[in-house]
Amino acid sequence: MSINFKDKRHRRYQRMWDLYRNKPQFKKTTGKYIAIPLPAEIAKLFRDLSFKDDISAIIKNNPEASTAIDRLIFDNEFNILLSEMAITVAVKGGAVLKNYLDEGKSRITFIQPEYYFPQLDPFNQRKIVKETIAFPVVEGKDTFLYQEIYEKRNGEYWCITKKSFYNNNEIGADVEVSEVNTYLKESPLTYIPFSRHNGDFFGYSLFFGLEPLFEEYNHRVSQISKILDKHTNPSIVGSVSLLDENYKFVKGENSLFLPVEDGEQKPEYLTWESQLKANFEFLDEVIMKAIHYVSPLNANLYGLTKESANSSALSIKLKAFRTSTVIENSLKYFEQGIKKVLFQAQQLDVLTGAKYTPALPSVEMTASMPNDEYNQMQTEQLKIVSGATSIKSAIARLNPHYTSQEVEEEFLEIINEENERQRLSFMNSESVDIDEIEIDQ
Repeated sequence: MSINFKDKRHRRYQRMWDLYRNKPQFKKTTGKYIAIPLPAEIAKLFRDLSFKDDISAIIKNNPEASTAIDRLIFDNEFNILLSEMAITVAVKGGAVLKNYLDEGKSRITFIQPEYYFPQLDPFNQRKIVKETIAFPVVEGKDTFLYQEIYEKRNGEYWCITKKSFYNNNEIGADVEVSEVNTYLKESPLTYIPFSRHNGDFFGYSLFFGLEPLFEEYNHRVSQISKILDKHTNPSIVGSVSLLDENYKFVKGENSLFLPVEDGEQKPEYLTWESQLKANFEFLDEVIMKAIHYVSPLNANLYGLTKESANSSALSIKLKAFRTSTVIENSLKYFEQGIKKVLFQAQQLDVLTGAKYTPALPSVEMTASMPNDEYNQMQTEQLKIVSGATSIKSAIARLNPHYTSQEVEEEFLEIINEENERQRLSFMNSESVDIDEIEIDQ
């Protein structure tokens, strides 16, 4: 394993991040160049569709762990962290979640992928042998490299912290070294990719394959703008008799004055048919459609099409099917990683003195596509009646913003109301009219 902040992977991260910041590294045409912020809009749409609603993390039959999960999510602002992390994952292709202890509290954060250096098994590119987080820091006149190295010893992960001199991408002598046992059976670092291909470890960016389309879109829009600029100041043709003795037009106080005698040729603008319609159709019918096919960007989700104005939620979902599959496939990586991270957060919480047994949570995440609430309620009702789901799970899906504690409280409230209805019904069935009772004299 080598630490190199200038390798091909890091150059790719920088190129993708420049796209997100609307500073593309494209070969620009001479003159006016307009960079359209489509990459940023696509990344933001991925975040909005993936993490608009809070995650649903549920632990059944373990109320202490369930309460702890809600507390850990709240204390770490975990839902906000995931929303912010989603941008990095989409743009750069991945990011790293980290579990750690800070002043006796279980903490969760995320790290940009360019600071993450895993050592992989040469025979299995998904198996991690050792992991390093490295940050170059300038202190005064010197540059130091801070490292956290995670390796497994006797079934538990140790963290080796180093501070070393660093110059021209070369690591020098160590200044400080310390070691600590995390007591975790799995690494406290969890890499979450946007998508993977061919068994690769590092993920592929949402912008993979879209860069040529972004470049062409910017180039075409810039061309149209330059054409329109030329039309704002066209040349004028007319008779020589319209010129004064210095071969110039005579100007009035507020405008150009052109003296024309009867029968003389009047001046006119020299213009040509730009055929901009073909450019607009190329942008809409070729470039944007291609972008829709391979990214979450879909005009129906923005209400930008004539059909979407009066479309139902189900109709929009069907039209945005490609979008939903891109989101859902990426969320599979998030779900797996979040389960591990929340489980380790409990383990570290217990190490600090909390009294409960950590449990692996059930995490539910769905793309926040337009919802038909009536249809969704009917679906959940059919699941409950047919025994395909529990009431608690249905409550969690219908109210994705609920914590596990709120789901439990809502469930108990439903049970109490049902018991009250049954009690009142029983009492009413037992009551009779006194006039109907026959008394034996």
